[in-house]
Amino acid sequence: MRYEYPRPDFKRDNFITLNGEWDFEIASKKASLLNKDELDGKINVPFCPESSLSGVNYTGFINHCYYRKSFEVDTKKIKNKCVILHIGASDYYTKLYVNKRLVTLNKGGYIGFSVDIAPYLIRGMNTIDIEVI
Repeated sequence: MRYEYPRPDFKRDNFITLNGEWDFEIASKKASLLNKDELDGKINVPFCPESSLSGVNYTGFINHCYYRKSFEVDTKKIKNKCVILHIGASDYYTKLYVNKRLVTLNKGGYIGFSVDIAPYLIRGMNTIDIEVI
């Protein structure tokens, strides 16, 4: 896990970063991988798959890909609070799932977005799936 804080001017005490290794797969066709137990590869987030720093270094056209990250949450600490997930940048259509429940669909090329995921979190282990089309 990485510990840097991306915007020190907005630092919060209860911040965690999800940067680092995620499960990742480039899909050959537009088929949902949401229910697939394991994705085929890994990627170093926040780097894009085309970057060598991502560990993927894929330079072909990516039509469809998936990211997955699991993390633990102490729901007692976040009760009645917002849990904002910030996606720094993503491709044109991005579907965000938490625990296999669709949270949002973001539309717009390579722009960031933020969403409160608190209503989707459960005690213990949680999983974020990001489908990029």
